[in-house]
Amino acid sequence: MELPKFFVAIGITFMLVAFFSSVLSTFYKAPKLDYSDCYGLTSSSSSCSSMISKTCTGNDEYFACSSDVRNSDAYKTCVTESQSSQTSCMAEQAKKLQTYQIIYYLLSALIGIALIVGGFYILDKKTIGTGLIGAGTITLLFGSFVASISALTSSLTSGLTSLNLGGTTKIPFISYLNIIFLLIGAVLLILLAYFKLDRVEKKLPVLK
Repeated sequence: MELPKFFVAIGITFMLVAFFSSVLSTFYKAPKLDYSDCYGLTSSSSSCSSMISKTCTGNDEYFACSSDVRNSDAYKTCVTESQSSQTSCMAEQAKKLQTYQIIYYLLSALIGIALIVGGFYILDKKTIGTGLIGAGTITLLFGSFVASISALTSSLTSGLTSLNLGGTTKIPFISYLNIIFLLIGAVLLILLAYFKLDRVEKKLPVLK
């Protein structure tokens, strides 16, 4: 490929990547997360503390009384429920973000695959076809980066939940999607290059 055509292809690649990235970020905005309610749930622990004040106020042996209350099953249950409510609230907020990231990744992956297929379809126009393939590949890889970040945050959140509520940490759903679409992208590049690119090269006249 001639140098001017090469730079045009590079320009098409990055312009399309920037365009679709701007479109997604403009029309599909991330949800606003509000953790204030979750942290506000810790104030419910004041109700646990009120158990101490109600039981021990006016008691000459206040510290001994408060220690007995803290060791009681009722107080421990109150604290556990308060912590569980806070953890569940934080997990719910994180789930909103994870849902957004999954849909964002799906859109990026589908756009990337469509650009790759479209690029090979018009590969006779080498400059445009190469630009589309490059844009599709980068878009798919960018989606993979988003998926990796989402999987990390999901693992941290589920790990926190499992520590507080019990249970095991599950592999995030977006990780499976990422593997599937990366495999599809790789197979597409290989197959289309094998069946399409070789044919285009054979059609090109040999210069003597």
